[in-house]
Amino acid sequence: MAPLFVDDHYDFNFQATRRPQSNNKVMPGDELIAECVYDTSERKNATVGGQATTNEMCAVFLMVHPIPKLSACLQVPSLGTQLGSVDMPWTFGEYEPGVSEVKVRNAVEENMPNLDWTNPDLVKKFEDIRRFGKVIEVCWTKHRATLTQVS
Repeated sequence: MAPLFVDDHYDFNFQATRRPQSNNKVMPGDELIAECVYDTSERKNATVGGQATTNEMCAVFLMVHPIPKLSACLQVPSLGTQLGSVDMPWTFGEYEPGVSEVKVRNAVEENMPNLDWTNPDLVKKFEDIRRFGKVIEVCWTKHRATLTQVS
């Protein structure tokens, strides 16, 4: 399947809904992939994902008919991927769902400015771990049932 939509000129100051040039038929078994590319090369510190305007963020909203059983999905790096991306060992005690994720994310974000981002080996390792590391995919049905898969 050809790309449904490409926006090579995104502007944070001009956020709007964009429609593809034509309607597209998505069939059972088809996969939809969103790919976002960021250029933060002008920044002095690492940029992390999140909802702040200074964070990297990739959000895709689709309108489809008929209404599918699936209503939303979210993909985040696994705890191991987050820790590995900044060479941090697990030092957070016993794993607590939800709590551990917040502790790790905060620790990773606090540690990132202390790393030597001028070291090309570190940058390559970070990019590879974030690009190819394990992710947690969480999807919800329209009735708010949660479906979770680690890939």
